[in-house]
Order: sequence, then structure tokens, then C-alpha cells
Amino acid sequence: MSDSTSSYGLTSPSMLGRARQQDSDAWRKLVQLYSPLVFHWCRQSGFDSHTSADLLQETFLAVHKALDRFEREQAGSFRGWLWTIARNKMRDAARKSPPVASGGSSAQAQWQDLAEPEPDEQSVSGERKHSLMHRAFDLIRVDFNDATWAAFQGVMIEGKPAREVAAELGLSTGAVYQARARVLSRLREELGDAVEFA
Repeated sequence: MSDSTSSYGLTSPSMLGRARQQDSDAWRKLVQLYSPLVFHWCRQSGFDSHTSADLLQETFLAVHKALDRFEREQAGSFRGWLWTIARNKMRDAARKSPPVASGGSSAQAQWQDLAEPEPDEQSVSGERKHSLMHRAFDLIRVDFNDATWAAFQGVMIEGKPAREVAAELGLSTGAVYQARARVLSRLREELGDAVEFA
């Protein structure tokens, strides 16, 4: 398939915008992108796999119902808003049946002290953030030809200098920078406010 500029206009709404308009493909991509992170939050908070899967479904049902409100009331990131919804679902579940903290003790005290903001950056900035970005890459990979993607991957994912990537691929350094810019632009276009970019 050719690069994204041929199949997506610059004015196409982001994934969140399309999901708000009941676009089922955009909604599927949003769930695919964020489900592992929500599941991680639930497991990290002491819930077993079965309860975490239920909480994941409840969280995305609530997100689906309230997605319009996120646009109107947006004061932060989508991920922060998603965390607030997931946290509320976890609190509801903890009131009904408290999760078990490590060591076997009740985690009810943990829930009394649960921080309002998203879990500390360590829980999302390392492996989880890396995984989130790779899922985002997977969502748009099909929009680019092999050479463009290889140039982007070499510079942004593998961290190689543009000159080295250009030599490996038989491209000019300018073409490598252009490929990187196209893919990053497509990420922002597709994901919009769903993912924060460095």
C-alpha cells in the first residue's frame, strides 16, 4: 500500500474523533491500543485475571458512553481520563470484594490511599509506554510502503543515525528524515489526543 498521504487526507479526524462518531473501526483500534494498559492497571492494583478482564470491559463500556464528554471537558490527556474511569471501576469492585494485596492481606487500606492521578510514571513510562507506542505503530504500519517504514524504524525505533539508515537503505539522508516526518505526522493524525508523543 502507498504512503498514508494517498489514503488519508490531512483533515481526516483522529481515531478519537471517529470513535465519537460511532466509527466501529476507530473504536476497535482504541480498545486494541489501550486494553493491555487498563488490564495492567487492574492487575497492578491486586485484582485477579478474571476480575481484571471484567473491569476492562466495564471500563471501556463507560468510556464508550462518555467519549463525547472527554472532548468537552478535556483538561488533560486521554490516558489520564481513562485512568480515572478505570480507577472508579476498580474502587466499585473493591467495595464489593476487596482485592488481595501481596502477602495475602486485604487491600482495602490500599484503596483508601489510592492516589487520584494515574499510577506513577514508572508504571507507564518504561515497558508499558514502550508497548503502547508499538501497538500504535502496528495500527498505522499498513499505511506505508516498505522503504518509508524501514527508514522510520531505523531512526525512531532502533535509534540509528539518519546517515547510517540512509546508507543501509540506499536513500538520501533527506529521504530518511522525510519518512520519519511522514510516519510521525500519520501517528498524530490517526491517534490525535489518544497518545502523547515525545
